[in-house]
Amino acid sequence: MGGSLVTAGAVALSLGVLYAVLGVGFALLYGLLGEVNLAFGDAAVLALLVSAAVFSATGSVILTALAALAVGVLASVAVERFAVAPLRGRGNTLAPIIATVGAALILRNLSLTPFGAEDRSYPQLFGSGALVAGTTSLDATVIAGLSVLLGAAAAGAWAFRRRWGRAVIAVRDAPVGARLLGIPAARVSVVLYAIAGLLGAVGGVLVGAHVRTVGAELSWRTTLLAFTAAIIGGGSLRGAALGGFALGGVEAVAQVLLGSIWAEAFALLLLVSVILLRPRGLRRALTTSRT
Repeated sequence: MGGSLVTAGAVALSLGVLYAVLGVGFALLYGLLGEVNLAFGDAAVLALLVSAAVFSATGSVILTALAALAVGVLASVAVERFAVAPLRGRGNTLAPIIATVGAALILRNLSLTPFGAEDRSYPQLFGSGALVAGTTSLDATVIAGLSVLLGAAAAGAWAFRRRWGRAVIAVRDAPVGARLLGIPAARVSVVLYAIAGLLGAVGGVLVGAHVRTVGAELSWRTTLLAFTAAIIGGGSLRGAALGGFALGGVEAVAQVLLGSIWAEAFALLLLVSVILLRPRGLRRALTTSRT
């Protein structure tokens, strides 16, 4: 039993880090702009597949990382410019969401055309793991993911104390007033989509390095995991990180005790439970319970 708990804890940490990075990327748009980007996973997986091709051609980890980040950012900004921005502010909140579904299909075809539908192996970019307890090891991917989360938290804390951070808050809370004050709302939106694409690409690479087998069909699952983590966390950035770890914990327990076939089912059960019982998210529920 003790060994199972240790294994479940290690798996929970591994999955939680991956889901937290994806959830924060998704929540960046959902929490700060109030927009749902259902092409998030397709942009991340396109970046993942391009990075795999670059590594296969060059063997360079640096070029692989740069390719993934560039594709993730460009794909996300393209979604914002061509799918979301033309429909923003027209009083129909559903239209931009539907447009991102169309963008997702385009990005998925961009993945399928050069790379095909078959799965392919993904290189281990982060080296070997470090020993945690007994025979249970902590993959270096987890260390990389934790570093990304800490770096993102530090960068966010710094940015939101500066002029740009105040501009983001103004665009979120009063977009019309922000435009009247001369705040470039369109530029803020592009930057946020670029950062979300960057985090999505990082999350995609981490997922690829963790599962080691990737394909274009991974995109929908990536979107679902990011969406679930963000919703569980209530839409805030910190909440999305918490939601990612909660999601990873539930999947890990189900995987260790019941088998991997039950992992996604329990993840969806967690999402439905939070929506029904704590619709404001786990983080806000925990904050409310302390006050």
